[in-house]
Amino acid sequence: MSVPKSYTSVKDEMSQIAKLATPVAIWSLGLMLMGFVDVLCVARLEDSAQLAAVSLGHIYSFSVIVFGQGVLRGLDPFMSQAHGAGEKLALAEHLWRALLYALVLTVPICIFHWFASPLLTLVNQPESVVPITASYCNALIWGIFPSMIFVALGQFFQNLGKVMLPMLAILVANVVNLVVDMMLVLGFEPFSIPALGATGCGHATSAVRWVMCAVLMVFGWATLREYKLTDFKKVFSWRENVRVLAKGLPIGAQSCFEGWAFSVLALMMGWLGAVELAAHAVVINLVAMTYMVPAGIGAAAATRVGHLIGLGSKMWSRSAWISVGFSVAWMSLMGVFLWVFRSPIANYYASEDAVYLAIVGLLPVAAAFQVFDGVQVTIFGALRGAGDTQFPALLNMIAYWAVGLPVGYLLGVYYGLGSVALWGSVAAALMMISVFVVFRLLWLERRGVERV
Repeated sequence: MSVPKSYTSVKDEMSQIAKLATPVAIWSLGLMLMGFVDVLCVARLEDSAQLAAVSLGHIYSFSVIVFGQGVLRGLDPFMSQAHGAGEKLALAEHLWRALLYALVLTVPICIFHWFASPLLTLVNQPESVVPITASYCNALIWGIFPSMIFVALGQFFQNLGKVMLPMLAILVANVVNLVVDMMLVLGFEPFSIPALGATGCGHATSAVRWVMCAVLMVFGWATLREYKLTDFKKVFSWRENVRVLAKGLPIGAQSCFEGWAFSVLALMMGWLGAVELAAHAVVINLVAMTYMVPAGIGAAAATRVGHLIGLGSKMWSRSAWISVGFSVAWMSLMGVFLWVFRSPIANYYASEDAVYLAIVGLLPVAAAFQVFDGVQVTIFGALRGAGDTQFPALLNMIAYWAVGLPVGYLLGVYYGLGSVALWGSVAAALMMISVFVVFRLLWLERRGVERV
């Protein structure tokens, strides 16, 4: 097992962060691309109900699965710090614990997918779309388990610094996804496969998740073999699992508070009208793409900070601030891009004047919070690597659910100030989060951190 160095120059540290962050960003963008291909294939059916069902199904499935993924990311500080300290046995225990959690979390996630129909009806979704969406979510069920295993293994390899492995698996999965999507969604006469529409899209996603998991295991088998475990007592130990979940559950909650906030934002944009919702769909996809780079940098920060803390190095905070610098530079460029090219961007996406104007109105808001968004996701990663998980969860809960969404509803919906006021309120919550996490990181830097 190769143990990270405890001290590097600033230049070397920047190189370390870049090597970790780039594959993770590509990995994240690859996951987004698969969703984009799903929508494109279903759009070719020229059936608005099918397209709406896949879009709604994506939102519903993400809202359900995000908690489980967050809990698995809660093992980051344990894995990265153990790797930094050269504790191979502890790493093996955490790997198997992650796989155990993936198995256990699969059960409730599958149950929520199975009962998609009554739950979507409960929140007043369109009657014409709910049955198709429920069929899509049901088709996703047999792919939940490999999806969770992929996250568990992906986090393990990331914390070893072997981020190329999940990235390669995602690239292979994208090729398979395109082929299987076209066959199941649009039909394939040579094999007598009928066009299954949204349901076919769900089955294609499940099939690709098995492929993705299998490819990662094949690519990473040589590494996984090094982490055999003969004594599983600690993996099932009540005390050990309480200790780990004390860090993991808050990350799951933090992920939910943020992910669900943007789902509710989409819901409120729908209350304003179809034009506003269409503009929201365009702009949220744009900012999601710009976000993937600092998200990758944040994951790199979690890994690198954990390595250094495991080594007992006090240079972990330098790595965190270098990561923040990378994110600020990228998001500054993206903010300028969205501001300067707001009109051409809107013109490219919009076929109606009203949608064009709505997109032009939202893009300056998106441009304004780019840097703040990059700062918060990167520092959240650094805090995760340091094992500080409860503060971020509490901060997300207060900023989004006590400030951003209520104020957005009052200004945008109740007082009728529209989509810009609604987006502006959520942007203000993001800015609030970024300021507080900067102070939190400074406080931890002065106080010092201990291993989890």
